[in-house]
Amino acid sequence: RFWSTEFIIKEFDKLIGMGVKTIRIVDEMFLLNPKYYLPLCKQLAERNKDDSLRIWSYSRIDTVKRQEILKLVRSAGIKWLALGIESGDKSVRLEVDKGKFEDVDVKKVIEKVHEADINVMANYIYGLPGDTKESIEKTFNLSLGLWTAGWNTYAAMALPGSLLYKNAID
Repeated sequence: RFWSTEFIIKEFDKLIGMGVKTIRIVDEMFLLNPKYYLPLCKQLAERNKDDSLRIWSYSRIDTVKRQEILKLVRSAGIKWLALGIESGDKSVRLEVDKGKFEDVDVKKVIEKVHEADINVMANYIYGLPGDTKESIEKTFNLSLGLWTAGWNTYAAMALPGSLLYKNAID
């Protein structure tokens, strides 16, 4: 379910009015649909002229594509992006069932985000379908070479309702 930009901005205005400057947007796919995030970022940029907002946001590595979008995101006060990279191995990453996961050059995407003056928290998952000792080492080595502000790693979980769960039962 999506909230309207007007509703979300009113909530931000309340927080800003109380002196809150650090905010985490908990939508894990915040940058997926421009129809939702562009109007919000434009309005936040108007409220962030002094660059005092410190916002965290989450998204997948393949949703960060255009430099002009990253500039808008940064002007909105989003100074950290937690990006789901998932795996350093292209074949494992493309196997992840999260809708249409596009192939991207992870290093170039991270460079673009850094060029926009946005820090990256990289998120990886070990044990995805197709993962091997070699692909896990490739993921680890990628994480070392990206120079992100931080990173998180998780074990793949076959949660009820997911394709991974169905495949585990089968």
